[in-house]
Amino acid sequence: MNTEDKRILAEKMLVWLKQNNMQTWKSNSDMVHQFSKSVDYEVYDCWKALELLRFCGRVIYNSANGRKGAHIESFTPIQGYGAFPLAGRLSADKKQAYKHAIESLAKYKFMMFGYHAAMWVHLNKIDG
Repeated sequence: MNTEDKRILAEKMLVWLKQNNMQTWKSNSDMVHQFSKSVDYEVYDCWKALELLRFCGRVIYNSANGRKGAHIESFTPIQGYGAFPLAGRLSADKKQAYKHAIESLAKYKFMMFGYHAAMWVHLNKIDG
């Protein structure tokens, strides 16, 4: 499956989620299997489409590893490969890294503080 096929499948997934009123779900695995059955694609390809949506900022995991499901950030279709709201995602990631750094410092968790502070610095360098 090439990149354009993944993008098309990802857009089909967005449409399917919107039609089924699935703004949020508790299990990524269950959602992907349901979608796979409805569109008659392999489960592996559907996982790749979900990851593309996640990379583009359309789907946000509810936990870091995705075990607690996810929710839709935007139903906007992907216009082309690489077309995603990077600026909005950067600012949200910077705010989250800053928040985690301050919380870690307040709890005297210096290694966690170092990790999140480094992430914040790195994101600021990218943002320019």
